Amino acid sequence: MRVCLINPPDTVVEDACWDEPLGLLYLGAVLEENGIEAEVVDLNFYDDFKVLENSDADFYGLYCSSPLIKSALAVNSFLKETHPHAIRIVGGPHATCVPGDLVEHFDKVIIGEGEKAILEVLEGKFVGKLAQSPPIEDLDTIPFPARHLISTYDYHRRVGGLPSVGLI
Repeated sequence: MRVCLINPPDTVVEDACWDEPLGLLYLGAVLEENGIEAEVVDLNFYDDFKVLENSDADFYGLYCSSPLIKSALAVNSFLKETHPHAIRIVGGPHATCVPGDLVEHFDKVIIGEGEKAILEVLEGKFVGKLAQSPPIEDLDTIPFPARHLISTYDYHRRVGGLPSVGLI
């Protein structure tokens, strides 16, 4: 089983300061810990979605916050065309707060914490399109983010438009 976790491009903020997609990296770690092959694709580093054309994942998981909803829906439409048999899953703040916006577009919508829910979705334990997960009570049970799934050198913080380093 192969899962591709996707961070949609931020089309709202020009020259955005991108952070590592930590939520997706946590999910990647959970998947790998359970013997599932995972990859993370951050579309902020690509001009279009063509990087996803050659992916052979069985499942595609998209992160969706409210500012990224149009972008997430565009990625979903692309995946629907190029990988019609793959299962498309969405999670994140917008999916948790306003799942009705997404339920007609995706195969599964994860409401709440995704670390446990993603495994249950992959195992087919959730009937219907909504997969609700309670808060994780013991955060120590979550593995550290799978940062090896991305190039951490691609991410940088800017303060006032200039690269910066905190000094103590």
